[in-house]
Order: sequence, then structure tokens, then C-alpha cells
Amino acid sequence: MFLKFKLSNFVSVLEEQEVSFTTYSYSKDIKHINNIACLVGANGSGKTNLLRGFLLFLVFSVKSYLPENRHLFNLIVPHFTTTNKPSTFFVEWEYEKRRYTYEVSIFKQTILYERLKGTSDKNSYKTIFVRNKNSFRSSDIKISKQDKVRLTDKATVLSFLYEYGYIKSYEPNMLQPFENILSNIVLGGVNLENPEMLFLNDIRERLKDMDLYKALKHELEAVDTGIKDIVFQRTMFQKLNNSTHEILEEKEMDALYSVHTANGVNYRLPILCESDGTKNYVGLFIRLYGVLRKGGILIADELEKSLHIDLVERILNLFMNPVINKNNAQIIFSTHNPWFLQYLTKSQIFIVEKDNDSSTEVTRLDDIEGIRNDENFFIKYVNGAYDGKPKIKDWGM
Repeated sequence: MFLKFKLSNFVSVLEEQEVSFTTYSYSKDIKHINNIACLVGANGSGKTNLLRGFLLFLVFSVKSYLPENRHLFNLIVPHFTTTNKPSTFFVEWEYEKRRYTYEVSIFKQTILYERLKGTSDKNSYKTIFVRNKNSFRSSDIKISKQDKVRLTDKATVLSFLYEYGYIKSYEPNMLQPFENILSNIVLGGVNLENPEMLFLNDIRERLKDMDLYKALKHELEAVDTGIKDIVFQRTMFQKLNNSTHEILEEKEMDALYSVHTANGVNYRLPILCESDGTKNYVGLFIRLYGVLRKGGILIADELEKSLHIDLVERILNLFMNPVINKNNAQIIFSTHNPWFLQYLTKSQIFIVEKDNDSSTEVTRLDDIEGIRNDENFFIKYVNGAYDGKPKIKDWGM
């Protein structure tokens, strides 16, 4: 499970901001790791930038050595007031009762600094490796001379060690949490292809997993979508010229259809013709199923998009239920709908807002003095007790 992440000088985030999944129980004298973290705040406050920064860091950390992922460097953009300073990222996680920290400093598409640490038998942290530009030091991991020349300041050492099997030899499952990440955030900018066709291709590939296929059918019926079944049907698709509408290409492929019943008769409807809410829930459930079954983290921007409040509550309950969430899957999400804050604890809620310098600031609710556990966080937020609400002014008309 992830314990915390921190980032600074990234897009709207200027000073270092932290999102922590851990909370301390004074009565039991132990630390607890939350399964849920909710970012709430006004439009433009920086919620998406925090989630995108977290996702980008996790992917970049272990995949930047691959040539096809070098474009991720272009997404590490500093705050517009401090383009002459590096962007920094930090993450702490736990796997099989051992804890790790990893931090990186990046400036103008060059990695300046990098360090990986892990807990020893005494539960104190020791450095596994440290890197300053192209200088690499480690008492635990020995890199061959042939491989050492492959090190570059254009990719993380961690991704290099991961790609060439050094991490697997040192601690096989250490980076397991980095491998089980799902998100509705697209890294790499806007995809110019037809988004509905991308959606269709994605779910067609994922639903080759028959267990997932059966689970999705059951779920769509359980949440009252009116869908009695889902089936694949061979369908002819046409690619048209946007200007002349001339057919440029025809292709036959398996398309997903939903089955509805009316007057005892079954009717098939292309899944693309369903409501935005239904399509969004299909895509979201596929991701939910993956992390709940295998463990990992779901990073979701605007979790409630096109969804009824009851469905959002259902999703949160899946993560809270230890019988369903056996592998301690986590979810971190942003929202503009504070209604379901009343179902969360004060250590799971993060208020995100901009300061006077247009910089994102994050405050966990239990860090605000005087917040009680029995408060109705929804009512208090709506009434402006926690800030983080848009300050809307009258036009004066």
C-alpha cells in the first residue's frame, strides 16, 4: 500500500505538498493506512494536477528507461514562476511489512538526484542506492561494467534497474505497488483519435478476461442500468472523411452490445449508444475490478462524472469492505460533489485550494484545529467551514 506522496514545483504546485494515507491511532498506539483519499476543491484549484503528478511520477519512475516512454519527460512542467528550479517527487510505500521511500529531482528533462531507501530489520531506513546526475552509488546493488554505460540522466536509475532485472534479483516484489496502477487520467496530452472507438477497443480487450466479463454483467444488472446482459457481435465499422463523409476504410470487428428487455422481447443496443453515465460506469468498473482483485491503486479524476451519487457511494463501500477488498486496494480521487464526504473520515478528506500566488495548497481535514470525528463533513464544507469552495461573485447586473 502507498503511505504518502509529495511533490513540488509541478504545474500549479509550487511549494511542496503532501497527500498521506496514514493516520495515527493514539488509543492503540499504531499507524493505520487508509484505503481512500478524497481531494475536494473548486475548479482550477489543482486537484487534477496533484493526481496527474502522482500518476506521472509512478509511471515515470519504473518505465522512463524504455524509449517509447521518453515523452513523459515533456509532461514534467514546473510552476510558471519557478522555471529555473527543479521539480521534486517523493513516495513512500509498504510491501510485505517492509517500507520503502523513493525520491527524484528533475530539471529541464535531466535527472539531478535520485534515492531509494528501505527499512532494515530494526525498521529504520537505510539507503539502497543514491544517484547524483550520472554518479551512482549502492552497497546493495552491483551493476556490471557493461550495463553501467547504459545509465543516463534522461531516465531514472530505478527504471534501468527494473528493466535489466537488478531489482528482481535484489528484492523481487519491491515494486509490486507500481505495477498495479489504474487510472482514468490520460498521460501524454489529448488523443486525437475517436474517443468512443478508443473506449470500445479498450473494453473489448479487457473483457477477454471471462471472470471480469461475468462480473460486469452481474454488476450492470445489480445497479439498475436496465441492462440484462452484454454480448459481443460482429459489426462493420466505417472510417469516414470528416469533410466529404467519404468512406475511407471499412473494418469488421467484435463490438459490445447491451441487451434490454421490453414486453418479454430482448433487444440489442450498441454499448456506445448507452448513456454517458452507463459508459463511464462500465469503464470505471473494469478498473475497479482489476485493483480490487489484485490489489493496487486506482487514481481517478472526477470520480462522480456522469454517475449517480448512490453509485459513487457503492464504489467507496467496495474499498471499505474488507471481505471484498482482501488485498488492501486503495483509491485516490478528486470530486466536485461534497455529498459523500459524510461517509468518509477526516483523515481521508483533503481540501485543495489556490493561494494568492496561484499555487495549489493541500490540507488534510484532521490537520485543521478543532475538527471533530462526529461532524457532518458535507454540511460543514457546503457552509464554507473548511474553505476549498469557489468564491463566486455576482456579475452586478
